[in-house]
Amino acid sequence: SLEEHPQDTLDFIPSTLRQHLADLHSGKIDLAIMAEPASDHLDGLAFHALCPETFSFCMRPDHPLAEKTLLSEDDLLRYPILCGKYEFLKLPFAESLPTNTTVRPLQDEYDISARIRSHTSEELIIIHSHWANCYSNMLRVIPSTLSAGQIGAVCCPPVSKQTSRFLQYLAQTATEPVDS
Repeated sequence: SLEEHPQDTLDFIPSTLRQHLADLHSGKIDLAIMAEPASDHLDGLAFHALCPETFSFCMRPDHPLAEKTLLSEDDLLRYPILCGKYEFLKLPFAESLPTNTTVRPLQDEYDISARIRSHTSEELIIIHSHWANCYSNMLRVIPSTLSAGQIGAVCCPPVSKQTSRFLQYLAQTATEPVDS
């Protein structure tokens, strides 16, 4: 709380994962929440797992799969899947999909053009489920049964007492059941 820690601030900075890693390395930020990076991209940073993650898929509101509440591997075999280029992920999107899916890799990370492309076609966008709210304003987002590894916090050691307490809080919060 601010009463206990008036010198601490918590800012939510929307950015690419690539930029978050660069900001951590430069000391601009203390901690970033993200999907687990591959160990060779941590380069001295520490990953603290918070919770397991699944993949979700974004599609236009009238897509043939739009009425489903959970997608299975079989659902994904019928439609092309747009995969952003996130080479630093431990579980890259394209490698996490079932073998017979049609993967359409993008040249870079997702931007508005991928959303428009999915909104005007039968192509699906694969995302980490925790980021569904970033896409739900334009597309229908449906979770799947596919494991996406872990979501966690990345920080630069040594971790300060404040950051350590915040990591403990996040870990506790991530495992608490959500009240309906």
